[in-house]
Amino acid sequence: MTTFKHLLVATDFSKASEAGIRTARDLAGQLGARVSVVHVCEEILLPMIFTTEEQRTEFHEESLKVSRERLDACIHEHFGDLPAEARLRYGSPAAEIVACAREVEADLVVLASHGRGSVGQLVFGSTAQRVIHSAPCPTVVVRPQEDTAS
Repeated sequence: MTTFKHLLVATDFSKASEAGIRTARDLAGQLGARVSVVHVCEEILLPMIFTTEEQRTEFHEESLKVSRERLDACIHEHFGDLPAEARLRYGSPAAEIVACAREVEADLVVLASHGRGSVGQLVFGSTAQRVIHSAPCPTVVVRPQEDTAS
């Protein structure tokens, strides 16, 4: 039987990704595993004609700073006393999640599906699908609970 000692959970700080965070926290608590929480800052193509290289660099640095603060707050809020570390990456979410899983030697990747719908998946693909096909370890995709109040 596979033993999960190191979990990697991905977050984009959305409400939907909290389902993956909760699942990873619960699994880590039950298994005595440590957790790496990864957030990937996606490359945003700023119009070259309207921005200078300096402005693009400033935007990139500010984006990383804000993401680091949010990632640290997420770990503090959700993982408390559990052993958890922050991993901040920049690039394509699926590729960076897979690369991070290899880097930290994760035994299990946990992420939430976002349910963009069939048209969105057809046009854009799914980060979860890409991770499942490329991850070096088992992957759990958690479906967020639908908001029943609406």
